[in-house]
Amino acid sequence: MEGPDPLLELIRELEEEESSGHLARLVADLAPVPAVFDVEDTRHHIFTLPLAYEDYLELRHGPDESLGLKLVPVDRVRDPAFASRFTRRTRGILDGLGL
Repeated sequence: MEGPDPLLELIRELEEEESSGHLARLVADLAPVPAVFDVEDTRHHIFTLPLAYEDYLELRHGPDESLGLKLVPVDRVRDPAFASRFTRRTRGILDGLGL
């Protein structure tokens, strides 16, 4: 028996956490294929999504589901001082993506 479709689950989560609906529509339209890997014995489906700065400006967090949205440049993610804030799981996911 297969589990839920990761793309549909992502779209559902985005509809809850990003209240403009822009991000969920973008993901649904592009239907990206995820990178799949395990971190801390948990399977993760990670979707790469091109997001223009103009798209980012349209995003609105769903206050009941999200603490907010923050655009973080890749060079900042790679900065050891900034990266020290990440959980082991987040660090594992970023490592899996080559970041």
